This record gives sequence, C-alpha cells and structure tokens, in this order.
Amino acid sequence: MAVLYRSDIVADILVLIAAGLVFLTQSGLPELVLGSVLPAVFARLAVQVFSQSWQEMR
Repeated sequence: MAVLYRSDIVADILVLIAAGLVFLTQSGLPELVLGSVLPAVFARLAVQVFSQSWQEMR
C-alpha cells in the first residue's frame, strides 16, 4: 500500500508544478505534458501491483 500513497503524493506534486508552469508561461503545454506522462506512470504502477498480487496468489 505504501507504493500507492507515494504515487499519489508524486502525482499531486507534479500537478502543482504543472499548474505553476501554466501560470508562469501562460501556456497549456505543461498541462499537456503532464496529462500524457501521468497515465504512463499509473499504468506502470498498476502492472507492479498486479504482478505483486499474482505472486502472492501462487
């Protein structure tokens, strides 16, 4: 479960950074980049959780 909490914290910090960059640059590019990176991060996390649970079921 610690991995889930850590990933939420990282995602929240990245969202805050992206919001700051959007404000400073007056561009939507930081939000677009974050919007494309976060799903990849969460997909990787999902694979890790699935793999760990699969090993525990054996």
